[in-house]
Amino acid sequence: MPVIHSRADAGPVPGAGTVSRSPPATSLRRRRNGSGRFVWIWILIWIFIDIFRSRDLSGWAKALWFLFVLFIPLIGVLVYLIVRGDSMHERAVSQARQQDAEIRSYVQQAAADSPASSADQLAKLADLRDRGVISAEEFEREKAKVLAA
Repeated sequence: MPVIHSRADAGPVPGAGTVSRSPPATSLRRRRNGSGRFVWIWILIWIFIDIFRSRDLSGWAKALWFLFVLFIPLIGVLVYLIVRGDSMHERAVSQARQQDAEIRSYVQQAAADSPASSADQLAKLADLRDRGVISAEEFEREKAKVLAA
């Protein structure tokens, strides 16, 4: 009679039962390179924005810089940073100052255009009364108008 052996009787199977706890080296490299790719893409976008924001370059110069950085990225980025790196900072600073001035003028205009609040009007009336510009009766009459509105 033939003997039938089960898999359990056959002894250990090579590689069975072993569990690898460490991730493969390729996944570690992918994680490490992910942040490097992010930085590289950020630098490229930053340079493309600077190319098109620059007012001292003509349209053809912008197109040539764009193509140079696009088709030969490493050399193009290095050459661009060497040739135009100082002016990149100057353009960024001037644009930040311009935006700051625009925001400040908008806020000042919006504050000047908005009607004074009741508390502001009452404070002005009290100041006028204290300086003797208006009488107590005029103060009370104007105060009633402000509070009624």
